[in-house]
Amino acid sequence: MTTKPGQKAHFFLACCEITFIDGEQNTGITRLNSIIRSESQTVGVLLMGRAQQAAQMQLIKNMNDPSIQALNVTFTSISYLGFQSDEEFHKTDEGVVEHG
Repeated sequence: MTTKPGQKAHFFLACCEITFIDGEQNTGITRLNSIIRSESQTVGVLLMGRAQQAAQMQLIKNMNDPSIQALNVTFTSISYLGFQSDEEFHKTDEGVVEHG
């Protein structure tokens, strides 16, 4: 989804539990969150698929292991965060440090 500065979108927080197997055939379970932006407030199959892909990509990045394979992704929750611009979403209060 391409946006222009100030353009608003719907933001969601998808919380997932992922069962995975690594390159050494060890299995594991972890929980993580991903932020999803959408033009629509409706949570359908497409949005859930994007959330699942984002969670799997985050897992691979966090584990620093491209051989990891997700066996199962279970959504524990999908929360609506509001209709806002990227600037509004990423705004931090004074004293809060945002890590990129």
